[in-house]
Amino acid sequence: MREADKQPSRPRGLLLKLLSPRAMLIVAVLSAQPYLVGQLLGWREYTSFICGNLPATDTQLALGLIYVVSYLTFVLAVPILALAAAILALLQRVFPES
Repeated sequence: MREADKQPSRPRGLLLKLLSPRAMLIVAVLSAQPYLVGQLLGWREYTSFICGNLPATDTQLALGLIYVVSYLTFVLAVPILALAAAILALLQRVFPES
């Protein structure tokens, strides 16, 4: 036997764990947290640079950028991950591995 045949395929096992419904939901929840924190702290008001108004300080600009990136992640990535997790869980129930 070749030596490559003796060792288990670790990257494939890790990839399967990362693509599980549970992992997708965990990533979705973790991706939503920065947006929720920014919302609670009122960082939305620092996004005025989108309209062309420059913020007073560099800190306000940074908070506005963080808020915009976290908002886009919340709007685009979180629903996709949640739907993918639901579809994958459904498919795993309908077609269980033997």
